[in-house]
Amino acid sequence: LYAFDVPVFVVDAYTFRLWERFFGLSCNKDYHALQESITRELPRDARVYQEFHALIVRHCKEICRKAPFCSSCRIRAGAGGKCFL
Repeated sequence: LYAFDVPVFVVDAYTFRLWERFFGLSCNKDYHALQESITRELPRDARVYQEFHALIVRHCKEICRKAPFCSSCRIRAGAGGKCFL
């Protein structure tokens, strides 16, 4: 995605963390299933994937950490407070 601009969405620990907390993703982490569910909703475009992944990483580094700062979470606020924490 980043090195060659190939439109393949990267699923990493941050992506799993966010999806677990906001969508109740089960502990059975399936890389390809999560990748498919995300890319199904986005245009197949490397720049879009890069930006979306970068936003996930930033949010998880700053707010949705292992010990999260939920009171600062704009996603949680926009989701009506819904989070599986």
